[in-house]
Amino acid sequence: MVQVSVRKAALGVCSGLLRALPHEASLAALWVAAALPLVRDVEASLQEQLLDSFHDFVIVPAGARSTFRTTLCRKKFHTVQDLCHQPYNLQKEEQAQK
Repeated sequence: MVQVSVRKAALGVCSGLLRALPHEASLAALWVAAALPLVRDVEASLQEQLLDSFHDFVIVPAGARSTFRTTLCRKKFHTVQDLCHQPYNLQKEEQAQK
């Protein structure tokens, strides 16, 4: 298995390239192919780094086009497991804000 530091550096490079050139489809495809499989990595710090990138590249752009934008952006996930496994009900949270 590849060292944690190498996996983190690779994720950082892929994410940095995509941040620098967000409209390059080939870089987006590279990020998806290289980064998303890391969701299953056992290293929590790597999962957190992936979650930050996922938030920047997927959640924020999707939220900008969503009527639930403010609700999604306020939700704080601490790990990838929180994002994947924590029950989340947008309607309940919206009602609580009213």
